Amino acid sequence: MGECDDSRYDSIVIGGGHNGLVLACYLQRAGHRTLLLERATQLGGMSCSIEQPGPGYRHNPHANFLAYQSISPVVADLDLSGNGLVTITPPVQHGIAFDDGRPPILLHRKADDASTVRSIAQYSRHDAERWAALRRGVDALTPALRASLF
Repeated sequence: MGECDDSRYDSIVIGGGHNGLVLACYLQRAGHRTLLLERATQLGGMSCSIEQPGPGYRHNPHANFLAYQSISPVVADLDLSGNGLVTITPPVQHGIAFDDGRPPILLHRKADDASTVRSIAQYSRHDAERWAALRRGVDALTPALRASLF
């Protein structure tokens, strides 16, 4: 490995995953001469789309970690959409499949909580009502979560 003259930099960020990239952007914005080092051949870490399980099918295997994207100020602050970020959010976030052929339970995005309640209720009205109550509790915590995370 070659030597690095670190006196040319105010900051060195180790790791070019999504958090390292964001940190490097903010350091640059603050006027720091910043070096970003990544051992992988591709930047982005868990924010990368890969071609898997087969040719022509690209997806992000870590997409569940995008759950807080809607409350993160980074997306707007760094104008990620204006710089090419495209996020596709399907209406169904998760599914619970059964091996006996019963219809799956589908957990929809927040905008369609009623569909999630109906999906759970096909097996248990009590569980569907409890899920809705838990969702309302989480929604009430969102401002505090945003404040503590960001």
